[in-house]
Amino acid sequence: MRSARASSGLSLLVSSELCQYPENGAVLSTADELIREGAGKSLYKALLKRFSQGGTASQEAIAKLMALLEPMMEAQPLVSAYLMARLYARAHRQRNAATCHAIELWMNGLATEEAAEALAVLANEAMRPAVKRRCMQWADDIRKRAHLIDAR
Repeated sequence: MRSARASSGLSLLVSSELCQYPENGAVLSTADELIREGAGKSLYKALLKRFSQGGTASQEAIAKLMALLEPMMEAQPLVSAYLMARLYARAHRQRNAATCHAIELWMNGLATEEAAEALAVLANEAMRPAVKRRCMQWADDIRKRAHLIDAR
């Protein structure tokens, strides 16, 4: 397990690399490790900061991060689902219904065990109760869809 300082530094590096090479397997693998080790929030903040102007995450910054995460789904569902759910939490706090709805539609299209696992990881972190419940519901629904696909 890395120290908090090491995780923070690695999160900055990984966020920079993800912005340049969003489908790079080695970078995505490191992002996956950070999330599994409990440093996903640090990675999320570093990514959001890259798109934010003056320290404030605008709707434009959120949209840019969403656009970065979407193509990652094929290569690394755990990373993209975790970070997208983190974006949902921010949009929920900001009462941004359009972004919340877009993320909900995106989550409703997922059917991989890795995505469900990411949401379970996030739900075990410090989150607002409403967002925690939403993540657990998404995880359950995604697992059901994944099992249906596997059963075919």
